[in-house]
Amino acid sequence: MKKSIFCVGVMWTMAACHPGGQSADAAPGRRAMDSTARATVAFKKTVISLVDYKKDPACGMPLTAGLEDTARYKGKLYGFCSKECKAEFLKDPDGYSAKAK
Repeated sequence: MKKSIFCVGVMWTMAACHPGGQSADAAPGRRAMDSTARATVAFKKTVISLVDYKKDPACGMPLTAGLEDTARYKGKLYGFCSKECKAEFLKDPDGYSAKAK
């Protein structure tokens, strides 16, 4: 009896777990997105909706391509695609904020 319960448990585990962390309902060749990744994507979309400008003021890249950091300057929230762009903005915030649209 113990042996058959063990075998059923092993078989169920093997059927439920797929190589590469894929869930049973994931499309072939695609990894299922875990809840942490979904929460991260939702958070970044929320932050993008809160920034006053939809492009990085330092390089002009659309923030939908990737938002890595933010800074508040004169009551406005600016988003940046990288920490380097934020550092560049902070060197001359008046110049970059004038160009931001």
